[in-house]
Amino acid sequence: LLAINKLSRESLNKVREIIDDVKLPSFIEEIDSIRKVLKDADIDFTFENKELAQVLSPTKQSMLVMITREAINNVIKHANASKVHGKLKTVNNHKLLLMIEDDGKGIDSDCEVKSISQRVQHLNGTLAVDSTNGTKIIIEISTGGIA
Repeated sequence: LLAINKLSRESLNKVREIIDDVKLPSFIEEIDSIRKVLKDADIDFTFENKELAQVLSPTKQSMLVMITREAINNVIKHANASKVHGKLKTVNNHKLLLMIEDDGKGIDSDCEVKSISQRVQHLNGTLAVDSTNGTKIIIEISTGGIA
């Protein structure tokens, strides 16, 4: 029985080490990484209030990272933009808005935001896209819950 307990503790410690090794980057770390990618692409990038993402659960923060990354990839691939601005903003202390806008040519179709839309739906959030002058994406999600 003692040998089983020892083996169990050792296994649990190894699992914890593995989990620590595969942790996803935080939203703040991802924004810093995006800044470097956009600099290499000769696109000016500013982002306000990135620390507000810390109110989200790790799962929601991870989804927000994927949404932001997809939006930035769309800018690099399709927008022909020279500037990108992002911002996080709290609404009524229980919602978080992510806004990303560029000065590019705008989005031609819903295809370019399909994966973003699916991720926002998974978070029970809302997505608005305006392509009047460049592209502006606004995502609103609840700060509560596990999703």
